[in-house]
Amino acid sequence: MRQGFDHKIPLVEGSNPVNKRAYRYAKNQKDIIHSLVKDYLKSGIIQKSNSPFASLVALVGKKDGSWQLCVDYRDLNKATIKDKFPIPLVEDL
Repeated sequence: MRQGFDHKIPLVEGSNPVNKRAYRYAKNQKDIIHSLVKDYLKSGIIQKSNSPFASLVALVGKKDGSWQLCVDYRDLNKATIKDKFPIPLVEDL
């Protein structure tokens, strides 16, 4: 992971920060989420932020019985300016 790398997401002019209320979880699920976040912070996968944006987090069970956090960026995607890079045709590759 690159330290000190900032990523910018261009937003549609006039769009408001996406800030969703968290899902309600049972205590054991909250404990799992807190543990995963702690591990992700420690390993540098994520970092603390003071951004006004906050997307929902879903706890998803994996086939091996472990857990994974998934972030729901659908509302953020609606406010994002889309890239205009055309996908090349297979014949042109």
